[in-house]
Amino acid sequence: MQPSDHLELAAFACMHGPRLVAHGDPIPAEPLNRYWSASKVRWEHWMRLLKRFGLPQSPGGETRPSQPRWPRVRGIIQEIVLADIPARVWAAVMAAADQQRGVREAEPIARGVLVAQAEARCRALRLLLHTPGVSADDAMRLNRLRRQADRWSDVFVGHLAAQYDVAHFAANPNRAKDFASDFRQRPEWQPGEPAWSLLGRAWRRGLASTTIAGTRLNDGGEDVAAAMLECFEPLDLLTAGLTRSLWLMRFQASACHAHELLEQLCHREFVSVS
Repeated sequence: MQPSDHLELAAFACMHGPRLVAHGDPIPAEPLNRYWSASKVRWEHWMRLLKRFGLPQSPGGETRPSQPRWPRVRGIIQEIVLADIPARVWAAVMAAADQQRGVREAEPIARGVLVAQAEARCRALRLLLHTPGVSADDAMRLNRLRRQADRWSDVFVGHLAAQYDVAHFAANPNRAKDFASDFRQRPEWQPGEPAWSLLGRAWRRGLASTTIAGTRLNDGGEDVAAAMLECFEPLDLLTAGLTRSLWLMRFQASACHAHELLEQLCHREFVSVS
């Protein structure tokens, strides 16, 4: 995923999540299960690379051949920090949906993903702190990105906290409550209002100054995003003005699931005929 995809995904969940909550219908089980499984696959991928990079060097001080190079691990750390934003927002949306229905079905799944996300982030930042040879520029930019990601998490969760008791999912719950108070008093922050477009420009400028180019990863983040978007009606996606990359994630995933279903049906038909 591109760095901006994480924030756009979080913003979409923040703006359109209340509509999902207001419907009062159960969150579809299949996308929720796919969200859990895709997040688990991504987490395992992160952990393998971080663990390998954290291996001690050979006695001569040379990097072991199987050890990933720093630029790749730098990209993983950046991805983990950015993925924290939609994970927090989605956990808040799922908690609000459960609160609306008086059940505990979707929140435990999203909370479990968030706990694993927190573990990955803790390990990534610890690696950044204790790894020798990391340039001062990389360390400062990644730390700046971490602070920026926390603030965006608080903005998006704060918008949801203006309606629901979900501020505890923010990186800084007190700051999210302050944002929630501001959102309640300003109608221009309703979904679709120009203020959100200005906010989008702000995060794109901010990411351009803090993210490190050339670190787009194939770590399964697209599958996680697609599972989140599958919980919404296609019309919501159409009217939201999502970027082409998020559209592709959503509908490529639908095509894959349809293909798998057809294969299963064909297999059953073949078995019954045999």
